[in-house]
Amino acid sequence: MVFNAINFLLIIKEKFDDIEKLLVPNKRITLRKCRKIYQEMLHVCRLFNKLFGGSLFLIFFYYGYNAILYTTTSYMKYKSGEINATIYTIYTVVFHGCGVFIPLVVTLFGHHANNQTKKLQKTCLLLQENVPLDSERYLELREFYDQIEHQQVKFTAARFFDLERSTVIGYSHVISTYFITFIQFLILLT
Repeated sequence: MVFNAINFLLIIKEKFDDIEKLLVPNKRITLRKCRKIYQEMLHVCRLFNKLFGGSLFLIFFYYGYNAILYTTTSYMKYKSGEINATIYTIYTVVFHGCGVFIPLVVTLFGHHANNQTKKLQKTCLLLQENVPLDSERYLELREFYDQIEHQQVKFTAARFFDLERSTVIGYSHVISTYFITFIQFLILLT
């Protein structure tokens, strides 16, 4: 599933690259082609969200739960003397690393797509500056800009949250908070 999701994200990246190659100030561009590529990109994004959105939401939940579970289990084993501090540290790092890797990769691709959308908007604005206001080309650029503005490429986890870089930070904060709370309860019980 992860590799399929990454393939979808790479298709989106290629589409952004195709549009960037066409939107060069000194080159006569066909905005119809740019708009068509952007529509294809939106379609791929919608398919991605439909196919993987729910799974991504569950993956975030699953890995967050496992990170807390494995860390607290290894902490309890460390406290009871079953494992030493080195093994406890390795357990903690490995399980937290595995728990964050997949969501991290997907959210970074989502963040890249959001940045590329903003970059396309800026490029359209820059190209508009070099075109007379009453020209057909200016209107085409404006329409393309409006399309990008109102139909942004966004990856979501079942529409619960956008997949952006800030999602990973929030995700790690939630896991850390629950982990600390759980450890405090364990300390009170022992």
